[in-house]
Amino acid sequence: MPEVAYEATATGSQRRRPIEWLRTLYRRDNLGGLLTLGDLQPLALPGESYKLAFTPGLLAQVFQRPQQGQAAEPLLPDQAAVLGGQDGNRGGYLRSQTMKADGRFPATDADDHWWIPSGQSFFTNDPLDAAATELAQARQHFFLPRRYRDPFGQEAFVDFDANDLLMTETRDALGNRVTVNVNDYRVLQPSLVSDPNRNRTEVAFDTLGMVVGTAVMGKPAPAPVEGDTLTGFVADLTQAQLDGFFDAADPHATAAALLKDATTRIVYDLDRFWRSRDANPDKPDKWEAPFAATLARETHASSPLPPQGLKIQLSFPIPTALAGRSRKRYKPKKARFRCVMVTAGFLLGRITSP
Repeated sequence: MPEVAYEATATGSQRRRPIEWLRTLYRRDNLGGLLTLGDLQPLALPGESYKLAFTPGLLAQVFQRPQQGQAAEPLLPDQAAVLGGQDGNRGGYLRSQTMKADGRFPATDADDHWWIPSGQSFFTNDPLDAAATELAQARQHFFLPRRYRDPFGQEAFVDFDANDLLMTETRDALGNRVTVNVNDYRVLQPSLVSDPNRNRTEVAFDTLGMVVGTAVMGKPAPAPVEGDTLTGFVADLTQAQLDGFFDAADPHATAAALLKDATTRIVYDLDRFWRSRDANPDKPDKWEAPFAATLARETHASSPLPPQGLKIQLSFPIPTALAGRSRKRYKPKKARFRCVMVTAGFLLGRITSP
């Protein structure tokens, strides 16, 4: 079957067009370097991937400015000065000639193809560690990557707990840290995290391990208390509390008691369908789908309330049978609904207040 270039227009009834070209080089088992393309050793340790971005034909056809009565003006007269290199004004792409010269790509490859490198991961935090040191660390820590180098040579670091189960901190090239202050080993997820500014976010999990509450907090003591808190927050609600919320004419009446001083709360009613079907086995029109409601405060618990009191936003995603699409109603207190729909992640419509 004839093959058509990626940027060309196909003619005829049957043609084959390459839509993606991805190559992966693996590391040697002794971590002494990258293997040649197509080689693999027993540990199959990923080294670096390369994705084709520009071909000579694509650059010649797309990156030019037509001029009436004159030859087209190339927008990249010196491709290497713009696409290649790792400086701040360079693209970070790798030219096929470079890849062939250092043995990463076969000598038979065509010239002037530009590839996007993925970056590499390493098993120690110190870039100066020898391959033998890195291998020893990898064997002691289940071959968990501890350092990542992006295509521009910038490095990020990851720390794990003593059992190599969960991350405890990440650091980028500028020294910004995201720290996991508390890990919940029951659900194997972090429950208290500090951002680079040391502001904290806490999460509450229910018995099933689902997130039911969040609290955005300020910095730890001795800094002033700011934001919200999960103190007094009840993760698992009783059926009476669920019914009182979902069946209320105005859910705002019970929202504040459920939210407490948290920033958000998710109220799940997972057994709603089974209960409604058991109660009305011969009346399918009375069967109700399970869903969850999100409660979100508009004013932090540590801040003074506005004159009209605390406002809590409520949202109710309603699942449908249309290929996973759902409707979501947002209900601020004393608001009128208009058509509001979430389709494939987009919120359509609006809410107006009287």
